[in-house]
Amino acid sequence: MAKQNVPFAPAFPYNGNQIIIDSGRIMLNAKDDAILILGNKTIGLSSPGSINLDTNTSVIVNSPKIKLGIGIDSDHPLVKGDVLIDLLNDWIEIFGVGIVEPLKKALDSQGFEQTELQMVSNAFEKLTNVVQERKKFLLSNTTYTK
Repeated sequence: MAKQNVPFAPAFPYNGNQIIIDSGRIMLNAKDDAILILGNKTIGLSSPGSINLDTNTSVIVNSPKIKLGIGIDSDHPLVKGDVLIDLLNDWIEIFGVGIVEPLKKALDSQGFEQTELQMVSNAFEKLTNVVQERKKFLLSNTTYTK
């Protein structure tokens, strides 16, 4: 059985054909079309500083799985923000209409207001308002996922 999500580990020393460029600076510039870097097993980009990808349109990563973080142990899935917003909107509506309002109007068997239930209603209403206010900060304007 093949190992999954295991990074490529090159063999040293390498005995096949290779080109080594060692210089103070290397610049590749394709004036009319593209620069393509292809690797049969892997392509590694490494720097003790930063790696910058600059574009005027977008950065597209095509892969069945994308892991962000150090190593292969990035196992926490990202949230689909629009789906989360829909869920929170449903939650707000159900709590607001289905729970908060009936609890505010709850009466006991003798027709008296139920103070404890009204307190619970107020707490639910505050929580719902907090979710309503803060959900606008959940969505990124720059990062999207499928």
